[in-house]
Amino acid sequence: MERILTTARTYLREFKMTDAEAVLRFNGDSRVTKYTGDANMVKKLPDAEHIIANIWLAEYQQHGYGRWAVVDRFSHQVIGFCGFKYIADLAMPDFGYRFLPEYWGKGFGSETALACKYYGQKELGISRYFADAMADNVASIKIIKRLGLKFSGYIEEDKQTYIRFTQRTPTLLNTNQFYK
Repeated sequence: MERILTTARTYLREFKMTDAEAVLRFNGDSRVTKYTGDANMVKKLPDAEHIIANIWLAEYQQHGYGRWAVVDRFSHQVIGFCGFKYIADLAMPDFGYRFLPEYWGKGFGSETALACKYYGQKELGISRYFADAMADNVASIKIIKRLGLKFSGYIEEDKQTYIRFTQRTPTLLNTNQFYK
């Protein structure tokens, strides 16, 4: 599968069906999904396969982007996802990321998110997008702020309150310092 972009410690590519076990590991871990709106959606391998086939692969076809597999460059293991997901009701993409717990607190989220942000702006022409986070998800909010997104309000979804951050920026022309 072709690499979308490469960072110092990771590379991103489209998900493939053979990634289902990795998706089960990070989407099936309650520590990972604690602050998401989709906790308990992935309990078994067929659930992970369904997400890959019917959501992520479909998004690549429909929009030309989606959540990409984040692969550790040294172990070649899928360690999470990062990328954009188009939200039709808002007519703009949501930016999100998710990693296995053993990769938390080591800068993988910021490294990958910054690369994705600039790739989305430069290569995909995405200049307007948003990210949501629960108020007590301090680590995620730090990453969102590092990306330059600004507070835009609170939203209520499925009896949860999220903080919404938005980004509006001209498409950048020279961002090669973040990815190759």
